[in-house]
This record gives sequence, structure tokens and C-alpha cells, in this order.
Amino acid sequence: HVHCCVLYFGLGTLLQVALRKRAIVLFVGVTYGILDEIHQLYVPGRSCDPLDMVADGVGIAIGLFITERILRA
Repeated sequence: HVHCCVLYFGLGTLLQVALRKRAIVLFVGVTYGILDEIHQLYVPGRSCDPLDMVADGVGIAIGLFITERILRA
């Protein structure tokens, strides 16, 4: 699950730089993570893992908050 968190950290960072609205970044990032997991139900050899959804959300939030602090400085 760590790799998901790291990848979504990058997504959260990029979304924050592009959008600069916390609620929108969280909504877009978490929604993308959920849709990605649902998509995996239809990919042979992959599965939908709720813990990956949590890791995706954590990565988005960490990327958002760190980038938000850097942009404010």
C-alpha cells in the first residue's frame, strides 16, 4: 500500500499546484483513487482493495498539505 501512497502523494502535489483549492484537490484526488480501484475490478489479475483507497487518500492529503505549506512560504 506504500507505493499507492507515494504515487498519490505526487498526484496531490500536482493537483494543489494546479488548483490551489483544498476541497477541490481532495475531492478530485480521492474520487480518482476510488475510480481507479473500481476500474481494477475489470482488469485481469488485479483486484479492488479498500486499503489501497485509504492509502490513495492519505497520499493525496499529505501531498496537498506539504505543497500548501511550501506555496504559502
